[in-house]
Amino acid sequence: MARSLQAVEFGELAGLGVVADGDSGFAYRFAEAPDGERHVLGELRANTPDFAVGYEVLFGIGSGDLDRSYAVAHGAGLWFAPLEVLATEHGRKAVLAPGAMIKPGARVSQPITPECLGCHTDVSPPRGYPLNATPSNVVWKPRGISCAACHGRVVAHAEFQEAELSGEDPKGPDPVLRHAELGRFERLSICAACHLQGDARIVLNGRDLGPPAPGGDLLEQRALFVAAQASDDVGFVSQVERLVLSPCFLPAR
Repeated sequence: MARSLQAVEFGELAGLGVVADGDSGFAYRFAEAPDGERHVLGELRANTPDFAVGYEVLFGIGSGDLDRSYAVAHGAGLWFAPLEVLATEHGRKAVLAPGAMIKPGARVSQPITPECLGCHTDVSPPRGYPLNATPSNVVWKPRGISCAACHGRVVAHAEFQEAELSGEDPKGPDPVLRHAELGRFERLSICAACHLQGDARIVLNGRDLGPPAPGGDLLEQRALFVAAQASDDVGFVSQVERLVLSPCFLPAR
């Protein structure tokens, strides 16, 4: 989980080939920037060897165990790269991202908003305009999911424990969220915050960014819609939906 969103490591994108964007006349490849400290996504046209456009790669999304998407800067915005890196039994390779496969020639046009990042980090970029505004490295650094995503106020928990171990008498209970003390739906809501996208998902409080804080009933904060009848179709993010339909879960309800 800690690697679900992070800065690109040196050499991570080295040695990956050129990928053609269907019949659009565009192609892409990853490369190191001339300063050797950054990576860029190069856009090529009509099989020319030199970049027509170069976009700085800001961070990776996904652990990379199966595949990893990448965020690139274009103008003042944050966008999905039309390439991602897929891990196969024969090694890593660059492939077209789903958006580029669906719409060849779309180039760098799919914005990355806090809602996109919400299940990959528990510290969203600050709200700005537009919602995919490139965050400043001074105020936000890419990082994955920490203990706080599921256990709440972990900094306050560490301070509580430090005070208690030093012989002090902290006021009130330990602020960490204890899952064993939660009800079934409260526990399930913590998982569902990221692992149940549904066929449609509506944030009931328009000021919220990313998944809600752990604790409470998710359905009081998100309206989630799934198919009325179960089928063999697998949703994009449907782990919780499949869990509650499993033989292990049903007898325990």
